Amino acid sequence: PPSQMTGITGEQRRQKEAQVFDAAMERLSEYWEGRDFGGYPVKVVTERCGDSDGPWEDYSNTHQIMKTATRKKLVDNQDPVLEEVDFVRDHCDRRMGEITFVRCASEKCRHCADRAPSGAVSRLREHGGMPTPVLDPTYGEHYFTYAQAMERERVEPGDGMHLYRAKGLGKCDHPGCQYVFASKKDSVGHKKLFH
Repeated sequence: PPSQMTGITGEQRRQKEAQVFDAAMERLSEYWEGRDFGGYPVKVVTERCGDSDGPWEDYSNTHQIMKTATRKKLVDNQDPVLEEVDFVRDHCDRRMGEITFVRCASEKCRHCADRAPSGAVSRLREHGGMPTPVLDPTYGEHYFTYAQAMERERVEPGDGMHLYRAKGLGKCDHPGCQYVFASKKDSVGHKKLFH
């Protein structure tokens, strides 16, 4: 791999890494082209490394917004990113160690209306979303399996995370929000940007 090559400059290394990554993405896109996933056709879009208008060009701007913006600033400035922030909030179920993109509850959402739920999604929706990890009292520090959790009554996200609950963390208390805090800083940042 380029990262282990000696005798080349940093720029040559970046170029070689781009070639390796582009080749891997090309192979991956050939695999997925023309296939279905969950009953939907996969649309393959690849961006070559170094393309000047690639999707990663907005990283520094996005990072700055996530780090310093408040909802009030976005609203006051009529910032177009507000619509994307709201979309993320409404379509993410954020738990400890995972983020699941989900269907929102709004009947006006074109994104969700244009994508009919599959059988698995319907079952999750009936359950109220992904099951929350809950300790199985029979086995001490072990959790119920996915299958066991799906058979049990739904537990709110974060309620089964006893170590985090003891630290005063857990699910956001804003109605409909499916965000679970990993730290006090995470809680403050989430609330100032999303609510």
